[in-house]
Amino acid sequence: MKQNPFFAGLPLAALLLTGCIDNKYDLDDLDTTTEIKVNNLVLPVNFDVVTLSDIITIDEDSKIKEIEIDGRKVYAVTETGDFHSDPIDVPGFTAPAPSVPKGEATFALPDVNGVASRRAPRDATRYNILSFTPQNVNFKAEGVDGSILDIEAIGCEPLQISLAFRADGVADILDLSLENLRFSFLKGLTIRNLPSGCSYDAASGILEVTEIDCGSDGVGTIAFMVDAIDLHAGGASYDYAAHRLDYDSEINITEGYLAASLKSSQAATELPANIGLSVETSVEALKATTFTGSLNYRLDGNGLNISPVDLSDLPDFLAQEETNLRLANPQIYLQVNNPLGEDLLKCQTGMTLTAVRGDDRKSYSLDNNGVVEIGYDKAAGPYNFVLSPSMPSSPSADFAQGLEHVAFAGLSDVLSGNGLPKSIDIDLDDPQVPAQRVVDFRLDSSLPGIEGKYEFLAPLALKGGDNGSVIVYRDRKDGWGDEDVEKITIEVLEIEADVTSTIPLKAVLTATPIDVDGNLMNVNVEGGVIEANAQNQHIVLRTTGVVKRLDGISFEAVVRPADGDQAIGPDQTIELRNVKARVTGNYTTDF
Repeated sequence: MKQNPFFAGLPLAALLLTGCIDNKYDLDDLDTTTEIKVNNLVLPVNFDVVTLSDIITIDEDSKIKEIEIDGRKVYAVTETGDFHSDPIDVPGFTAPAPSVPKGEATFALPDVNGVASRRAPRDATRYNILSFTPQNVNFKAEGVDGSILDIEAIGCEPLQISLAFRADGVADILDLSLENLRFSFLKGLTIRNLPSGCSYDAASGILEVTEIDCGSDGVGTIAFMVDAIDLHAGGASYDYAAHRLDYDSEINITEGYLAASLKSSQAATELPANIGLSVETSVEALKATTFTGSLNYRLDGNGLNISPVDLSDLPDFLAQEETNLRLANPQIYLQVNNPLGEDLLKCQTGMTLTAVRGDDRKSYSLDNNGVVEIGYDKAAGPYNFVLSPSMPSSPSADFAQGLEHVAFAGLSDVLSGNGLPKSIDIDLDDPQVPAQRVVDFRLDSSLPGIEGKYEFLAPLALKGGDNGSVIVYRDRKDGWGDEDVEKITIEVLEIEADVTSTIPLKAVLTATPIDVDGNLMNVNVEGGVIEANAQNQHIVLRTTGVVKRLDGISFEAVVRPADGDQAIGPDQTIELRNVKARVTGNYTTDF
């Protein structure tokens, strides 16, 4: 123990009193107990300047750190980290090859005066189409991915459509060719490798063919490749609830001629009045590779799980149960890429912070359930955001370029409550590519996921007012007990001082004696008020009541911020001058 000079002087006074006793007398039966009265004895005490760094001890791994803002060091709760989603991959879908029924076409010779002309020239005779049985073509794709809300058009792997025209029973005697055919065909196709002499209009679905030679075997063919289909133009339907696409159409020959002439090896004979052709249409499976329509894609993956901010190692200055911190302008910084920026698609996420105190959880989200919207004006990015009650005047340098503010008033209250939370959970709420139109979006193509980093930065700039921050700090100095202290009974203890402070906090300071058993003594305690940024302010602390077996003092400071949002920092000081301690009581000893 560092002994108080007053307490050290009391035994000396007792010895001085005993110096006048004659040693030749027998004093064995004499009561030598002496009680020395002390009344308002003033003790000179000197205090050095105290800084907050003397009070707040920061461990190297603590979440409370010293940071620099506008050229000065302040205390702040900090945490940094990164996050990422799984790759963005919208599965493709396939419609199996449809089973197309055979079409039947009948061609008839022209009727001249009610009688069919049955000539047998070596030159071709043209037959008019009389009828055709339409062919239904139906694509049905099941299990379309749930992120696809609507489908307007698709790109596909090259899909071949071929038509074969086969003569019924006349191929051995006739040379045949089809001329000026006009088909009512599938609409909305993007066709390549269309044979010469053919034309196709995607809007109407009209396919026109100038000529198809049926060859020596009486079979004529036409084939081409399809690379995309405008499903809306084709009248397709998409059932989002069932995740099913139906493209239902038909092929019909509405106009055309069949040119027939006897083979050179045939003797002259009359031509038949009617010639029938069967039409066999083959359509390959439809394998979608891109789509145009509406997309709503949920981003997911364990990489989006941000580790909680652990506050279990807070300095004693902030760890009392009654401490309630409301911060003036805490901040969360985000830097995020947009892997779909080149596709002119935006991404978004909400955010919720949850203060955890054992089983008690209290959550805070962006204002009005807002979101962080990652645009596409900078293509892949990066995009910088600050989530805070107001735009900080000195944002973090790592995120300052193009910084966008997102309102988060509730962030001020994340640390508030009965004692500071043990941890803060940070959750990205429903990160997604929100519903929006896409054009030729790639299917079955693994695109990079969203990636980013974050910084949780909460300078200890405390809110004032009736519902503002409260810091309750307690400490004790004990181990004072010894033989001399056992002889002291203190009735009144007063400490007065002139205080100058650069700390923007107002404090009510009290001191309560504790005995050798560690118990607070039952005395009256009157505290002193130290104003924020006090300048030469006079304070008085007083304890009245009987104090025996003193072993130390328990200090309590109830601290509240002044108006404004100046953060507290390690270089802020409090200086006590003209400190005087006055005691009233007695010192009892046996000499």
